[in-house]
Amino acid sequence: MNRKGFTLIELLAVIVIIALVAVIVSPSIIGLFNTSKDKLYDIMIEDIKTAGENYYLECENGELSKISSYCKVSNNQVENNEIKNISLNEMVRTGFLKANGEKSNNSNKVVNPRTGNDISNCTVTIAKEHKKENNIVINTTFDNQECIGE
Repeated sequence: MNRKGFTLIELLAVIVIIALVAVIVSPSIIGLFNTSKDKLYDIMIEDIKTAGENYYLECENGELSKISSYCKVSNNQVENNEIKNISLNEMVRTGFLKANGEKSNNSNKVVNPRTGNDISNCTVTIAKEHKKENNIVINTTFDNQECIGE
């Protein structure tokens, strides 16, 4: 009698082997996802800082600061070397920051890659500090630490 096919024991053995491989490999895959989210988050924070720096420089002395500045549109004039309460959504709208989420209600979302939360309405303060030897540093800080999820 010549039967074709697999026995129940052979099928169970294959299932057990696949399960063992999945148990061994899945933590590595989950770790890779978390690592990539952390790297994406770090890149997003650097992009926001760069956008804040560019926004400040444009508002302070850019070509558009005298005629039709982004600052005048947003009512965020540079005062005391500081611009306060600029939303990330506004930086996206004015072209200084690229949105990383889907579009809703005619505005692009800025999404925290770690949590998946929409942080478009989070605000930042951009300040210019004079360091020794005429070095100028422009810092962008979040007004609410919950926005960045740290």
